[in-house]
Amino acid sequence: MKSPTDVVSGFILLGLCGVGAYSVATLPDAGGMEHVGPGAFPAGILVLLTALSLVLIVQGFRRSPVKVYWPESKVFKKILAFIGLFYLYLVTLTGLG
Repeated sequence: MKSPTDVVSGFILLGLCGVGAYSVATLPDAGGMEHVGPGAFPAGILVLLTALSLVLIVQGFRRSPVKVYWPESKVFKKILAFIGLFYLYLVTLTGLG
């Protein structure tokens, strides 16, 4: 395994696709004269996401190894700021109604 972050990310995405596929399978079928049910669009997105996660896994095995797995301190601070602001958004959204 040359790039473990890509491989692990690909497998996590595959797991999420499995959960999504189970959720889509529980949706009701199209009724009457309709041919496209409520699960058609999510199923198409899940197929695309599954294909892209498989590509990510293959590229992870082919790519040269990365020496540093953690982002730079500037990028890491931006990521933490984004997560904090997103949490603040969620808290104020439910509070405001």
